[in-house]
Amino acid sequence: MDVDLPASPDSAAWWLPPSPLLRRCGQQVRSDVRRLGLWRPGDRVGWACSGGLDSLCGLRLLAWLRRSLGHEITVLHIDHGVQPDRAVGLDLIRTACANLALPLHIAAVVVPTGGGWEGRARTARYAALAALAEQTGCAVVATAHHADDQAETLLMRLARGAGPSALAGIAPQRGDGVVRPLLALQRSQLAALHGQLPYWTDPSNANLDFTRNRTRHCALPALNAVQANAVGGLARSAQAFSLHEQGVDAWISVALAGAVQLTDADLTVPRDRIPPVAGAQALFLRWVAAQLSVPAPTVAAVHAFVELASRPQAGRIAIVGLDVTQTRLLWQFARRVANANGQSRSLQR
Repeated sequence: MDVDLPASPDSAAWWLPPSPLLRRCGQQVRSDVRRLGLWRPGDRVGWACSGGLDSLCGLRLLAWLRRSLGHEITVLHIDHGVQPDRAVGLDLIRTACANLALPLHIAAVVVPTGGGWEGRARTARYAALAALAEQTGCAVVATAHHADDQAETLLMRLARGAGPSALAGIAPQRGDGVVRPLLALQRSQLAALHGQLPYWTDPSNANLDFTRNRTRHCALPALNAVQANAVGGLARSAQAFSLHEQGVDAWISVALAGAVQLTDADLTVPRDRIPPVAGAQALFLRWVAAQLSVPAPTVAAVHAFVELASRPQAGRIAIVGLDVTQTRLLWQFARRVANANGQSRSLQR
């Protein structure tokens, strides 16, 4: 649904006032957008906005950066239809869009209640955002994920025993056109920038049944009491893991240049090109998963692969997303997909 909004007399209040904090935050976001290539001058950026503090302040910041970055903004809002006071958030978005002279587009999704609702709602929301972005000519969909979200993600994954790939945290740029330009900013900075203007608080954010909320309201405050600016430290750690993963990927690609046979569904490489060292085999398996666009291997999958590699004879294992075959001379990997019955089948030709 397209919305045409009149500006109100207090439109100046929605433009961020000049301040040292605005200059620092603006410079950080501008630098990240350019350095990472999140979008280009002239691109239309679809800004996902819930009406909460993060997305409203992020919207105001991106509006302030339009002149220097040269982008256009279309505001995208997804209505899940479950929050009892969601109209409050939408009214605030309408007000912001009117006063910043920005177009607003709204879509509704229906997510049945039950176990795993949070994950299913996220999937539905991103699908709806992608559809709106295509309809409105947006080059990317930008979200308001920030350093606190990054810290929470890293903590939760550490607690689950995740490996280096997962510890890279929230990516600033996904392969499906979703970008996160605010990852270097903390929630406290956004709150200070937003000032006294209103914002909507999603009541579900206080529900401690959700792991992220327990991490946000219980674990992070306790960690901050032990280590000052733990949020900033965790966010920097995630960035370090991300750079490490990018470097490893680049070096593996160089090391295996000319030896890999790769299609959309399978990958083959000579066995003697992979060092007989568990750490190297683990990095190689993670690289293969990325090449075939399947989930990063779990710790159990890595152990199974390393155990298979230790055998002199041929063998085969099935792990999440991959069929792995070892012959006398070759490693062969075939991507797997789930069929309508939830069963996995190989795509190997």
